[in-house]
Amino acid sequence: MRVLVTGASGFSGRHMLRHLSSLPGERPEVFGVFRSSPLRPETGMTPVRADLVDREQAARLVREVAPDCVVHLAGLNRGSLRELLEVNVVGTEHLLDAIRDEAPRARTLVIGSSAEYGYAGKGAVPETAPFRPVSPYGISKAAEDLLAHRYHAVHDLPVAVAVPFNLIGPGLPESFVGARIVKQALEVAGGKRTALELAGLDSRRDFVDVRDAAAAYWQLLTADGYEERIAGKRFNIGSGVDCSIAGVLDLVQRLVGARLEVRLPEKAFPELVPTQTADISRIRASVGWEPRRTLDVSIGDMLVHAGNG
Repeated sequence: MRVLVTGASGFSGRHMLRHLSSLPGERPEVFGVFRSSPLRPETGMTPVRADLVDREQAARLVREVAPDCVVHLAGLNRGSLRELLEVNVVGTEHLLDAIRDEAPRARTLVIGSSAEYGYAGKGAVPETAPFRPVSPYGISKAAEDLLAHRYHAVHDLPVAVAVPFNLIGPGLPESFVGARIVKQALEVAGGKRTALELAGLDSRRDFVDVRDAAAAYWQLLTADGYEERIAGKRFNIGSGVDCSIAGVLDLVQRLVGARLEVRLPEKAFPELVPTQTADISRIRASVGWEPRRTLDVSIGDMLVHAGNG
């Protein structure tokens, strides 16, 4: 089996490659796509440079790799709306066009984001919730999601969408609050700063370990009856529970064994998405996936990783 992983040099992409390399038995032949950050060759993985915004590069990539499965993780999470739409939507369009023309039976999983949903109320968010994105990133991911469903409906491509909620785990970029708390906590413990500086403590999020998410992606792609049971559908990936930023801070304090002072801004800005929790009943019923790692395990691994970095 030949597996194409786009965005392979990113946070999720690196963990996806590790998951594929750790599979028991005969492992798939993996091609990791990167645009600018080079990849180091790993067992069973061939690095390939390609920019999906370039239609010809996308077509050549799929033609030469001839994948059986595609995990589409490439994209931007920061930038102007124009930049985000170009990379996340136009790049996805070019990839799906290439799959349609060169590998139309390749099982394809487009990775969305819970930012598509925005604020959907206090209850668990099902896949049927309307899109109400509040950020340019969320707008671009909602458009990418809808585009994937169009290619299934119009071109009969075996494509599905996975929607991870707040990813966490070793190597999480510091632009995400979980990594920010871990980094600043270690700096306080090391005497490099006196307090953590955070925007707020009350918002609640569903945190899911990136390693569990990678396992979910693979379970979806390799499910029996994929074309009938998985393709054309959207699957939430989360823990099914929420935790406040204050709760994350409490876990970090317990794991580092110190009480940490927090400085908050004098003027509080309204939280556009005060809470967000995934309804994971669909993926649970479809492939039996459940998250394996609790939040304290994920944060503990993040502390070890950051401390060794």
